[in-house]
Amino acid sequence: MFADGSALLGLALCCVLPLPSFAEGAFLTSDRVQPDGNGNAIWTPISGNLNRFSVLLPARGISEALRYNDTSSLYYLSEISEHELSARPSAAPSFDFTLAPDYIEARALWTLNTSLELGVDVTAVDSKTTPALHVRAMLPKGSMQYSALDLSIAKESQISWQATTLRLDENAENLLFAKVVDDADPSFSLSYGERYWGIGPDVDFAWSTGILENDPYANIQFEKSWDEVLGSFRLTAQEGKSVRFRLGIEISINSGKFGTLNVKGLSRNSGSTVLENRSLRTLRRAHLPSQWRRDVKLSALPR
Repeated sequence: MFADGSALLGLALCCVLPLPSFAEGAFLTSDRVQPDGNGNAIWTPISGNLNRFSVLLPARGISEALRYNDTSSLYYLSEISEHELSARPSAAPSFDFTLAPDYIEARALWTLNTSLELGVDVTAVDSKTTPALHVRAMLPKGSMQYSALDLSIAKESQISWQATTLRLDENAENLLFAKVVDDADPSFSLSYGERYWGIGPDVDFAWSTGILENDPYANIQFEKSWDEVLGSFRLTAQEGKSVRFRLGIEISINSGKFGTLNVKGLSRNSGSTVLENRSLRTLRRAHLPSQWRRDVKLSALPR
């Protein structure tokens, strides 16, 4: 099993890693910086399809940045405003792919408005392929929490709810998850967890416990991030089963107005727990400088 998983992870890396350099040239991010009509500009940082901040770039700072060919000082002159976490409507879909031995899931979601997404799922388990209609409704909970209800409508339908809440210091997040699957063998999952960022150099730690597909479980996970790439190592203990470990790598590409791409390669499919929740890691203030370097180029500033 592990050998198959390692081969799959290698294949996922080979297929996906060239994409970011291509994306940087092909996908425009200048639409995230827009003039306000008064000589200033507004920068809207987006992570995936979510937005939490808007940043006012003052006319004086823009003029200095253009004069000295450097946007560094402009960042510190800017005014950051925080608002309710919301999705950004787009004509382009977001694509999610999960690859594991004997398990593949592909999903395309279109963001219709700030709180509703609609799309399709295709899941292949062993030799069985199941298409489904997917509906996601974001439940507004302010600027520090992402809460969403997901409904997958198919022959074997399922409904799930997730909530991810940033702590005030933005160094950790609390996680809640519940899921019900209606099929020939109905199952129920309910879990709580926490994630802590920066326990080591770019190393994060998460844990969760609860019920996974009708049986009690607990797990821990170590994560290491490189900008939009996240690697993970997970240990899971569940009643009636031996301790399992899982390697994973996730690559996210924020591709501007052409949609987003998220690819996850796993050494094994270990079921859905709270650690699969949407993380707010890249929606923290600490992540703004890296987004600034990605979005706010001299060519994007109004002249």
